[in-house]
Amino acid sequence: MLMKKNWKNRKGVSPVIATILMVAITVVLAAVLYVMVMGFGGDEQASITGSFTDKQKIGDTEKIRFGKLTPSIDGSKISLRVDVTGPDGFDTADVLSSATYKWDAGAKTWILSSPAAVGPVKAVANDAEGIPTVIPIEFFDLAGDGYISSGDYILITHAVEESGVAGSPKAGTYNITVSMLDANTGSLIDSIEYSWVVAAKAA
Repeated sequence: MLMKKNWKNRKGVSPVIATILMVAITVVLAAVLYVMVMGFGGDEQASITGSFTDKQKIGDTEKIRFGKLTPSIDGSKISLRVDVTGPDGFDTADVLSSATYKWDAGAKTWILSSPAAVGPVKAVANDAEGIPTVIPIEFFDLAGDGYISSGDYILITHAVEESGVAGSPKAGTYNITVSMLDANTGSLIDSIEYSWVVAAKAA
């Protein structure tokens, strides 16, 4: 009888404590789920770091080389912006213009998206049949692995002399800044500057 009486006097967990335990378990489970979901994002969630390492004039192009980018990414993860200062139509002041190049999966390089042209940077040229074609910022993937790796480079094509054609750049010296941007956030990864001279066409 004594054992039976002690069993009846035992108290269970109070409703308040039970509720607290349930809430605590729910919070813990939610936190674990959040960490798992964020972990699955992998490189998509990581900020991109990297740099341009050097530049070199080759004919009517400027060759700009990439350093190592972290995490490993393809061209779709970044966009390129070209900012130009140079002589205006009256040779009295500097003007600033800007163009954005976005990755084109078919061409596997960056294609001009806005505006149509920037200073001495050529946007359009006639092909062998005289048909105007857009000039991209050409990308050279040396490893052929689809990723931007240290040593890979881009070529930017320029006008080399004043042609007299409407819309062509004025003769003079231009300062050009090429910026590498995170395509998702628009944040600056790195930039590099160089100058380009457009000579007056001989009469």
